[in-house]
Amino acid sequence: MGGKYLEIEGMTLHFSSMDDLQVAIDEKCFQLVKIETERLAHASDDIAVWREIAAHAAILNNLCRLMESWIDEQTTQRNKEIEILRADIARLGIAGL
Repeated sequence: MGGKYLEIEGMTLHFSSMDDLQVAIDEKCFQLVKIETERLAHASDDIAVWREIAAHAAILNNLCRLMESWIDEQTTQRNKEIEILRADIARLGIAGL
């Protein structure tokens, strides 16, 4: 099966596309904002809220790192394909590319 996998808190998450991963990142950001605006604003010294924020932030960090890795892989693959095509074009004697 294609896509990417991420192990988080004992669960394996599968993202079949970058769009799916972006949705997960957006949802995690929304959750963090919601915690900050609804709970932290009323209890800034509540250690449980701070722990929850830290847990969500760690997950968000992992999601973002996965996205970065996925983009890097695609960029590397694209660059390889471009080099192959340039070599093919050069063999045909087409200059300037």
